[in-house]
Amino acid sequence: MICCVLAAGSAERFEGNKLLALLDGKEVIKHIVDNLPSEFVTIFLITGKYHQSLENLEFSKDVRFLFNENSFEGKWTSVKLAIEYAKSLSEDLFLTLGDIPYVTEDENRKLINAFNENSNSVFAINKEVVSPPAIIAVTDLKNLNPKPGFKLKNEVMNFKTVNLENNLRDIDYKTDLG
Repeated sequence: MICCVLAAGSAERFEGNKLLALLDGKEVIKHIVDNLPSEFVTIFLITGKYHQSLENLEFSKDVRFLFNENSFEGKWTSVKLAIEYAKSLSEDLFLTLGDIPYVTEDENRKLINAFNENSNSVFAINKEVVSPPAIIAVTDLKNLNPKPGFKLKNEVMNFKTVNLENNLRDIDYKTDLG
């Protein structure tokens, strides 16, 4: 299983690079990486506008960068890049967002455990809203071809959901850091 973190957004509502904003004295993106289970030996950040500043950070884990030159077209382009990369390796895909730092390692592990039970794709759910983080089984990846308007949860036909407390708690504005 590979792990991709979508970190290519322009953060217009935040008015700056929210992934470098400090939350409890540490950059938001470092919270994301640190809260990923140790099973992920390498973590791939899919970057865009802020590629250079993210690449200059030092992480506690092995982080590699996939630059999305089309990130200005929308999140679907980063999802497409992650899916294509996982397909090329014939690996299941753990996909999360770079702006959900409140998702804990235990919550991420809960998704992995649910996936390991039956190898079906797994999505987080909270208040009846299905959203990342998610694990897409390699068998589901082969049928996915993202394009404008693509919604992953609408394209994966057979998936399980796992209730998480913090997957809807994201950073869109500076006030979300509190």
